[in-house]
Amino acid sequence: MAFSHSSRAAYTYHYCTSVSGVQNYLAKQGESYLENTLGTQVNIGGFTTDWRNVLVLKDVYVEDQQQDTLWYSERLGVDMAILSLIKGEVNISKVDLDNATLKLQIREDSTTNFDFITEAFASDTAAAQPADTASSAMQISLGIVNFNNVYVVFEDELGVIISKHVSGSLQLSWRSLTWSSSATW
Repeated sequence: MAFSHSSRAAYTYHYCTSVSGVQNYLAKQGESYLENTLGTQVNIGGFTTDWRNVLVLKDVYVEDQQQDTLWYSERLGVDMAILSLIKGEVNISKVDLDNATLKLQIREDSTTNFDFITEAFASDTAAAQPADTASSAMQISLGIVNFNNVYVVFEDELGVIISKHVSGSLQLSWRSLTWSSSATW
């Protein structure tokens, strides 16, 4: 049986990226990119995928600019049709979030402890050209979201702390969401 050049390349790519050492390398590359982009400590303990349906990030830690935990998750698993990204679609059937902590703060001046993230990834609106939203719309579908031992801590400008422990599943009723690249936050 003869394989075409493209199928051999796809098989080689899949095999190489399935190797633990390659996946660890990719996790460290992602960690380095995020640290440089955000200007804060980021750790990604592991990354696994089958390159068809499953992405898993293990032991992810993101620090805020005051060197406090902003995000920690032991495991974040996403079951999705990865190849649908090529068509501009995000089809996620399930998200599993295990043993996670999210700490949010709103300060007296209305800034937050995560503003630096949105600023790091914001595009320069002065230089941005108007987008054709019809051609750049991304279809997003999301199925079940499972939370297992997730803590959300929220502190407002008065120092009031609200802490919530979440475990269980969230079944979303909407099947599709259109995301436009011109959306602003």
